[in-house]
Amino acid sequence: MARGRAGRDGWQGNPDDEHVVDEERIPAVVHRSPRYGRFLVIGVLSGVALALLYVFVGNPGGPASDSLGGAFRVAGVLSVVFAGLGLLVSALVVLVVDAVISRRRRMLQAQRDTTLVDDLRRPVSDDPPPWRPPTDPDPTTRPR
Repeated sequence: MARGRAGRDGWQGNPDDEHVVDEERIPAVVHRSPRYGRFLVIGVLSGVALALLYVFVGNPGGPASDSLGGAFRVAGVLSVVFAGLGLLVSALVVLVVDAVISRRRRMLQAQRDTTLVDDLRRPVSDDPPPWRPPTDPDPTTRPR
């Protein structure tokens, strides 16, 4: 399982420098799921569009919708109501779609490898990094 990897400095891994330390295979369930956010946004937008069509194409009636300003107020209130209804309907639709799609799930084997790479350009050491200040090994000599 040796693959070349490009790091931040463009280093390409040599397959001879990689050592697989541990391989683990576990069962995994794979299935598709719908994008909930997209369904909900479409539901809200369709509810607002239906409210605007109802106000400006249909005739909601009433004294508040006689003038143009009153029609915009009615459109605002109905937009909120219809957006909520559109959200509710789209949430139910996405739950049904998810239930139908989740029946077609498959069991697969997932593999996880733990790989150590020998990087001779920057070898690992036990020395502290150069940006850290030196630490005092004796805690009793700390100033208080």
